[in-house]
Amino acid sequence: MSSLEIAELTGKRHDSVIRDIRNMLAELESDLHSFEEIYKDQGGRTYPCFNLDRHHTECLLTGYSAKMRMAVIKRWHELEEGESRKVELSNGAIIESLSGLQTEVKILKEMIQSIIAGPGVVREVTELSFESSYKDSTGRSYVDSTSLAGM
Repeated sequence: MSSLEIAELTGKRHDSVIRDIRNMLAELESDLHSFEEIYKDQGGRTYPCFNLDRHHTECLLTGYSAKMRMAVIKRWHELEEGESRKVELSNGAIIESLSGLQTEVKILKEMIQSIIAGPGVVREVTELSFESSYKDSTGRSYVDSTSLAGM
């Protein structure tokens, strides 16, 4: 979570959040530069900001009031729920895409058969196959094979 978002959620000034983060990282003996980034404001001026992982965000919050901690905790839950929704949507999109491909294969098969059966045309197609593979959110691989043998 960015220091900008933490400042917004807690109602603290961004420079105060930056100070708190620097103090926390120094006390933890963490590498300050692995979290620090630069952002540009609307006027084009550059300022430091930090992107913290969940552990460092939670550590920072333990020094803040209960209301501030709760606002950030709720936002973390929203972010995590959004990630799980993205995975579900991407799996749904994959399934929808595969279904669309199967429809296209069926149309292609019909087109090929009509070409073969056309007047004065002698052609022979013995087999046409398509294979697609994908991985779901758990990393499990799936293969979908469509064979149009014996056309």
